Amino acid sequence: PGQAVEIATGAQVPAGADAVLPYEQATVSSAGGGRVLGEIAVGKHVRRAGEDTFAGDTVVPAGTTVTPAVIGLAASLGHDTLLVRRPRVAVLVTGDEIAVSGRPGSGRVRDAIGPMLPGIAASAGAEPAGEPQFLPDALEPMAAALRAAQHDGTDVVVVCGASSKGPADHLRAALAEVGATVVVAGV
Repeated sequence: PGQAVEIATGAQVPAGADAVLPYEQATVSSAGGGRVLGEIAVGKHVRRAGEDTFAGDTVVPAGTTVTPAVIGLAASLGHDTLLVRRPRVAVLVTGDEIAVSGRPGSGRVRDAIGPMLPGIAASAGAEPAGEPQFLPDALEPMAAALRAAQHDGTDVVVVCGASSKGPADHLRAALAEVGATVVVAGV
């Protein structure tokens, strides 16, 4: 009782201390002797270990997106790493004119995007959800592929083609059919 020790803001409160007098509210006695004056109240400005969370509490539920705030929370609780699930990415390539192997014949175009997208997704930390699917220029196959992705644990669907406004472009109608919300309608 009657003793104080100076600590930095945010530092651990020494054992036996029962209050914190903020530096801005403290006055050093002009009489000398290292006396510090100021109003204190037991427990004021003291953060107790475990007052934010109790041992065994779930602080971030499974499935939560890891944001900078989540990383800060984890660090404050002593975690250097977090166990995360890699997002699953499905690739849909559309077009009746697409050739999926070899040199394309007359009126065909060799798919160069489908083979590289799983690698791009993997390099960004995602897990490819199988091989790219090749779809004809028709509404129902596109809608069926999107519905399947909704139900098989796919997190992201990358669609190559079918996104313009021509007669063979069914992506917007298929998205509407599966109840998707379009966030960016065009670039």
